[in-house]
Amino acid sequence: MLLLSIVAWFTLALGSGPACLGKGDDETPPEELPPTEEQSTDPSTLPEDPPPEVLPEPEPLCAEHDPAGDLLDDRDLVLFLRFGTTTCDDSDLGHHGILNGTLTPTKDRFLSENAASSFDGTSSSVRVPLSTTLGESFTLAAWVKPSTKKTQIVARTGASVTTAISLQLTAKEQVSATLHTAGTTITLTGGTYATEVWSSIVLTYNGTQAALYLNGTQVATSELRGVLAGPPSELLIGTRLGIAADTFAGPIDDLRLYTRGLDAAGVRALHEETGADNIPPETTLVEKPATLGNQKDIVFTFTSNEANVGFQCDLDTSGWAPCLSGLTYPGLADGQHTFLVRAVDVAGNQDATPASHTFTVETLPPETEWTGTLPGLSASATQSFTFRCNETGCTFACSLDGTDFATCTSGQTSRNLADGSHQLLVRATDAAGNLDQSPAEHTWTVDTTPPTSPYARIVVASTRRHDVEVELASDDATSGVAGHCLKETPEQPTVNHACWTPIEETLVFEGTAVFQLSEGTGRKVVYAWFRDKAGNLSAYVTASVKVLP
Repeated sequence: MLLLSIVAWFTLALGSGPACLGKGDDETPPEELPPTEEQSTDPSTLPEDPPPEVLPEPEPLCAEHDPAGDLLDDRDLVLFLRFGTTTCDDSDLGHHGILNGTLTPTKDRFLSENAASSFDGTSSSVRVPLSTTLGESFTLAAWVKPSTKKTQIVARTGASVTTAISLQLTAKEQVSATLHTAGTTITLTGGTYATEVWSSIVLTYNGTQAALYLNGTQVATSELRGVLAGPPSELLIGTRLGIAADTFAGPIDDLRLYTRGLDAAGVRALHEETGADNIPPETTLVEKPATLGNQKDIVFTFTSNEANVGFQCDLDTSGWAPCLSGLTYPGLADGQHTFLVRAVDVAGNQDATPASHTFTVETLPPETEWTGTLPGLSASATQSFTFRCNETGCTFACSLDGTDFATCTSGQTSRNLADGSHQLLVRATDAAGNLDQSPAEHTWTVDTTPPTSPYARIVVASTRRHDVEVELASDDATSGVAGHCLKETPEQPTVNHACWTPIEETLVFEGTAVFQLSEGTGRKVVYAWFRDKAGNLSAYVTASVKVLP
């Protein structure tokens, strides 16, 4: 009945503004002072504020509250606020919190409902009167989940600048603390916090050394001696009264105050403290295949953000089955596959969003094809080739005359080719990495040299006939002599000129031809050209004859 009364009372208090837990109905929040730029960045340098209004003592509700008996370590524990639906102290000393403004119950780091309290960033705070003296040692610890990056108070022993203890987050995403002893002030700053993520922050002092921890790891330390200034008589949580800009924004949970300085192992134990675990683990794929590949034996490695978890895997909706990181699927068939893996922690929580990877296995090699016209014999030392692949996303490699294959593209141009035979090989590699094992191949001949040693002679020196026999000869070592042209003018003929007489190509040509001279008498000159199979023309030679009346 008492617990139901507490919850019902707290619910009424949260909905009624000032009538919150441990706070008088007639209380007026302290007046806020406009913050300066310096106040919004470094709480240790804030000017003195007017003393906060004296708040009424906690109502009898918390006086009847039974401390929890499941604390991790309650030795020298003088304050333990679990928050959620109460600001009551779960230590044995009854340091119950007095609420100012409104706190909103929310989920804690274990996702338990109404187990932490969210501060609104402007007016929410809790004041805890302390009957215990903090002397030469203490530990102040809390779990926080800031909703924004700004300078914001977690807890401090009073509102003045020279207060003994101040623990806060900075706008530069660091954790910071300031401690005052008699005549000595130190500031510790370190670590990097994240917004919307639960973090544990701990400040310890053992009489000779102060240390600041973030998530169980020490981020700053300094020598310090002496009794804390004050001595502190209260703890302000989430605010420095009168400075709204420095009010904490986000949930706070499990705030503890000890009268001894915990060592590193004790701090670590606080950070690793467990509750009713209903937080599912997260699963991350570490090693996975490319989205498109030609390997049929596939390996997956994976991990989780929790220790001592098991894993379950599923390939192509075949069903979940226990598995270990380093799982290998041998001999997968060509086609698309989807792999899922989820972690399962020791509490039985399963990752509700398994890590997944969809990939395609393709082992069929591509085919390389020529496009355009391929030369068989060319009179040019420059030649371009176009080609394609029967798949999309192919790359190509070319080899000319037995050289190593090198990257090339369609339109590949070879220049300064020597006369003679040449061979070009082109092979495609598809997007999966498969190589064409039967490259496209083409062989052609380059002949840029015209026929040599042209010769022409009319067999008679004079004649009364206009048809004369001409002896002809020429050589061509590459493609062979393939034609000759006879005419009585020296202009070089085109390849389609009517003067050309084709012959069966031969490397060495010797023969005769009958040429019809123009009308008239006198000396006639005949010009002779030779053409090889590639189309190269020789220089002309002449032969003459006298036509008698």
